[in-house]
Amino acid sequence: MGLPTSIVSDQPGKRGTGAVRKKEDIHRNAKALTSVAGFARGYYDRPGAQAQLAAMRVAFAATTAEAFIAGTETIERTDLSPLLPKVRAPTLLLAGQEDNMTPFSPSASGVGFSRIQTLLPDCRMVVLPECGHYLVLEQPEKAAAEIASFLNAPD
Repeated sequence: MGLPTSIVSDQPGKRGTGAVRKKEDIHRNAKALTSVAGFARGYYDRPGAQAQLAAMRVAFAATTAEAFIAGTETIERTDLSPLLPKVRAPTLLLAGQEDNMTPFSPSASGVGFSRIQTLLPDCRMVVLPECGHYLVLEQPEKAAAEIASFLNAPD
């Protein structure tokens, strides 16, 4: 997770140990990363994909580099997995098979849906094929159908 080392450090392979690059470089790179990362490989060739990416670039441009980095670092530091066994409500986990931002099975240091589903007592796991991080943008009909099915399921 986080920004590539070349963005936050001037020493290759050393994250956060060197002087931070120019603010403009961080901002430009952060916007570029967040506006195109996360989609399934096949998404970029779909009709309307370029317009969606352009709209996301505009939206992400309104976020400062400092806010983006602070948010990313907060997410990296936050581990709510010890609380998962305490959840008593039925839970739907909806994942994209090609999600590279919150992967189904992350490295050992992370907790992905593959682990979350084992920790939640009453969990339904659905993985949408050929889908990345932005489920409701990439496959809105399938995502909505899965959510409706979950909400309408008998107790």
